[in-house]
Amino acid sequence: VAAGIRIVEVPLNSPQALESIRLLAASLPEEVVVGAGTVLVSNDVDRVAEAGGALVVSPNMDEEVIKRTKALGLISLPGVATPTEAFAALRHGADGLKAFPGEQLPPKIIKAWRAVLPKDTCLLPVGGVTTDNMLAYWTAGA
Repeated sequence: VAAGIRIVEVPLNSPQALESIRLLAASLPEEVVVGAGTVLVSNDVDRVAEAGGALVVSPNMDEEVIKRTKALGLISLPGVATPTEAFAALRHGADGLKAFPGEQLPPKIIKAWRAVLPKDTCLLPVGGVTTDNMLAYWTAGA
């Protein structure tokens, strides 16, 4: 947090994930967004909200997860791997898009997506982004 981290995601498939979210949400400054990753079903969205999480990140685009996330007033970042999934996620109410897996979505693909996605879409490549290629992703519009 002292280094500028403003988003903390705890994967639900990690040990004691909900307790970790609970502790982080209670102890970090309120400008730090705390939430869960690997959220696969809408029931998990309820559990994240009950633990104090504000962010729901998924490896896939699931309409029920997005809609439940938004119904609870949380931030929705579903995983998408194609423009079709990206547009569907936005239509269902996603706040942004997790371009996943990043290894399969190099900067030239992100640039192509940027040409067709709404200009204000938050697009976050995940997996395969390193300090060596981060600038290329940034330049492409991530």
